[in-house]
Amino acid sequence: MGNFERGGSSHTSSSDTIFTGLRTPQTLSITREDYVRAKTYVSEIESSWGCCYAFGYGAMMKPCCLEILSKNAKSSTCNSEMRLGGQTNWVEGRCPASPEEAKRWSEKKWKSTSQDIDAR
Repeated sequence: MGNFERGGSSHTSSSDTIFTGLRTPQTLSITREDYVRAKTYVSEIESSWGCCYAFGYGAMMKPCCLEILSKNAKSSTCNSEMRLGGQTNWVEGRCPASPEEAKRWSEKKWKSTSQDIDAR
């Protein structure tokens, strides 16, 4: 059985030790079912291979400057982020063929991510 500690309390789990890297003590409240589901989801994502790419926005927020960072990357190695003037993303499978396609894919990804968060 794994054991993880946060905020001075110890919780026992049937899985691995969790290290959060947080400096402020936090209370962890999670069911075993949610923990297993989250761990399985992360494992599936990390085992997938795909494309890490970045693009920017030009005049009038038109997508431009597509850069393929890696055609054979794991999602865990691609730092997906939205930033002022552009985005970096990972997608399973092939790389986008144009800045416009990269923008469409990124919009879908960020929209589904925000819907997942809102559903909680």
